[in-house]
Amino acid sequence: PTCHISITTWNTAALFGAHSGKHHVQRNNFDLFRRLAAKATILCCQEVHGCRGDLPTLDREVGSHEHFGSFSASSGTGGVLVSICRRFTTTFPVVSTTSLPVSYTHLTLPTIYFV
Repeated sequence: PTCHISITTWNTAALFGAHSGKHHVQRNNFDLFRRLAAKATILCCQEVHGCRGDLPTLDREVGSHEHFGSFSASSGTGGVLVSICRRFTTTFPVVSTTSLPVSYTHLTLPTIYFV
């Protein structure tokens, strides 16, 4: 099957920034995340500053997408997130994902394989 896809990338500067104490900034970031996800088949985010435990928040906030993340041991640094529209993953199922350990010099995006 074929389909039209759009890919968007965004440096969020702390999508999960609750540790900063600026909740209005975090709410604005989530609002922007929702708007970008509404237009993108695949949304790639850098510098999300979160942890694996934040993924259920995204399922609740943006249930239209499946969310895959690779996070630093410290939620105050780095982290990447790939969100893929469920309409796309229904047609092209994700068969496996791989996240490599984070180093201080680089961060590897999750590798996502489709059928």
